[in-house]
Amino acid sequence: MKSKLAILLFSVFLSKDIYAQNAYYAAVGIRNNCIDGNALTFKRDAASVLQLADYLRSVLPDATKKRADLNTSQICTIYQGNPFFGAAVNFCAGGGSSNPRLLGAALSLPSSAGSMNVTNIADGIAQFLVERAKEELFVSFIDKIQNFLDNKAPELDTLFPNTRIVLKNFKSWEYANMLNTLRASVDKDLQQLMGNIISLKNLDTTGHNYSKTVRARVQKLKNFLVSDNGKIFLSICRVGNGFINGEKTPDILHAVATDPGYLQGIGSLNADEKNSIKLLEIISTSLESTDAGRNYITQAQLTALYTDPILSSLYFGLLYQQINQNNIVIGGTNIAAGLTPGHVDGFKTYITNMVDQGEDVNAAIDNLKDAKKKGIKDLSTYWEAILQSSNQFLVAASNIGTIDPALSFSVNVQKIFTGIEQVFGIGQDIAIHNYNAAVVGTLTLVDSYLDPNSEIGEVMEGFTKYVSFAANLVAAQSSADAKNAIEAIALPVGSSSIKKNSHFNIALNAYLGGFWGNEYIPALQSGKWSPIAGVTAPIGITFSKPLVINNCSWGSASLFLSLLDVGAFASYRLSDTSTTKLPNVTLANIWAPGFGLVWGLPK
Repeated sequence: MKSKLAILLFSVFLSKDIYAQNAYYAAVGIRNNCIDGNALTFKRDAASVLQLADYLRSVLPDATKKRADLNTSQICTIYQGNPFFGAAVNFCAGGGSSNPRLLGAALSLPSSAGSMNVTNIADGIAQFLVERAKEELFVSFIDKIQNFLDNKAPELDTLFPNTRIVLKNFKSWEYANMLNTLRASVDKDLQQLMGNIISLKNLDTTGHNYSKTVRARVQKLKNFLVSDNGKIFLSICRVGNGFINGEKTPDILHAVATDPGYLQGIGSLNADEKNSIKLLEIISTSLESTDAGRNYITQAQLTALYTDPILSSLYFGLLYQQINQNNIVIGGTNIAAGLTPGHVDGFKTYITNMVDQGEDVNAAIDNLKDAKKKGIKDLSTYWEAILQSSNQFLVAASNIGTIDPALSFSVNVQKIFTGIEQVFGIGQDIAIHNYNAAVVGTLTLVDSYLDPNSEIGEVMEGFTKYVSFAANLVAAQSSADAKNAIEAIALPVGSSSIKKNSHFNIALNAYLGGFWGNEYIPALQSGKWSPIAGVTAPIGITFSKPLVINNCSWGSASLFLSLLDVGAFASYRLSDTSTTKLPNVTLANIWAPGFGLVWGLPK
């Protein structure tokens, strides 16, 4: 009794690793642990039989291997018709061990003053005012985009989640610290653009006070994403997101081939097309490497697989079983029926091409890692190598005619491969921070899957405007470039928001604007009055309060007492920010006392 219990506990412990095996590693496990001698004969002691059953169970379809009542003899019975080793498992079929094996227990569980020379002072003040005016545009733009996101663009919340968090915590008086933080958050969101696009399918407007127009637009977007073309687009984005984040190729293919939200759920793909994709996924998964960062088994492992007849029979037998259990029929050809011990050359050629190209991808990735360790800043050539090797892998994976000349991927499936090739290019642009090119590539990709009568044009306009702005902001090489990006999208909408949001405010203040009027010059013999216009930049003290009427904000009201005016300098500095030699100016030249009432417009 104790020995049986020990065997059961031992086998359950082993199952934690065994259930994670693919066909290749399952074959290696059987070869090393369950083969008796140098012939294709299985060990028959109780522990070996249970271990064999675990390996055999691990490659069966999920619906079968998760059955809690499936015992050892039933598993062996499933394999009785296997042309590679079916006869060898007859000993445990039918009347073999009836100990039930629970799979669930092993599943894994699951970041003089007037004559004082004030030229430099006045010019410095003017430069400051011009700079501050631009900063005010930034502040007003942030306020405006906050309101836009809150009320009109829930989809941008999904596309830019990190940026949204920064904006929600933004205070206008924190401008000096805001720009770099904003750029960093936008950069992070653009790095995750493909994944964020996928999240749009889960966009929910319930519980928000959005207008009917906004709700209707969001619904049109979701309708597209659950359509067949939308699922193809999302599948391609899923591949691109995995590519950018360094996921293993077999894991990416498994996700898009088996999830109903991706290729598996596309109604317009016929059975042959779905079976073609499933065949690719089965073969890919069967060769996945357990080494971190490696896609497929090594060439040395592949050579050992082909040269060891027992290991080869075990692998192809397990591969046969997966294909047969999934009933893979393409163009009337039963793929499993054609996979027999004497007919594996086509599969070997296909598998060899995939592994060889997978090695090239791994080598390109390793070169990138080494370049990063060496501190090389320009990584574009390394990413280009990854892109090229990935595309070559795609060519090898799509050429299923090497398995059987009668087999080929349909036009619809080939279109998916073309889209994946496009998204590899987008992924490379994102990886090297070439965001403008990535935006253009994404728009091109979306357009290729939109119906001519698509109703999400408004969504695409918003996407183009704000994602392009985000790309320009992150691509800025300096603060000046970043401000230029903001000025390109922001519109001047008034004065400082502090006056509108504080209970009472006293401040040293300046305004930058234009003036028009009549000037009196007594030294002239005639025409002493003449029109005058120009730039004004008065400096003084303001006393401000917000204007609130019936709980509605009307902006702010300020009493402004001016002392100086550096408008001439401001006018000059608006067009020239670099000249250092200016004519001498005295304090009398810029003395301009006066007062005024100012209404700060809301928003």
